Amino acid sequence: MDRRALLTAGLVATTAALASPAGASEPAEASGPESYDLTVVGLPVVSDERVRNYIYVRLRLHVAPGTDAISLRDKDPHVRDSLVRMAHRRPFSVPGEMNRLNGAAMAGHVMATAIRVYGRGVVTRVEVIEQQPQRLVRQP
Repeated sequence: MDRRALLTAGLVATTAALASPAGASEPAEASGPESYDLTVVGLPVVSDERVRNYIYVRLRLHVAPGTDAISLRDKDPHVRDSLVRMAHRRPFSVPGEMNRLNGAAMAGHVMATAIRVYGRGVVTRVEVIEQQPQRLVRQP
């Protein structure tokens, strides 16, 4: 197939997609619940009272309907600071695991902090999106 035929076919397909009534009736953006991703935070993995590794954690805060997710950005440092302080006081380490943390415990702590920082009912759910170890450590 030569270049002109390929470009013409692409142009015809694009024009057909734009002119179709099915494409015009769908909303441009899904109106699902909003969420806000906290800035990545590094948390320690502690074993035998020694820091063995660090895990970089991404958390997502799901907000209540009618709440602007961007408004949570101003108090993001307060939530992250509370999480780091708790991780050093009572680590979220999983016994025998050097490359991951207890996601449920982290989410529970962040939810409690979010209620204190943002107010009750603003954050509906906390989700641990990713845990990335600083380095892969062999299990003992």
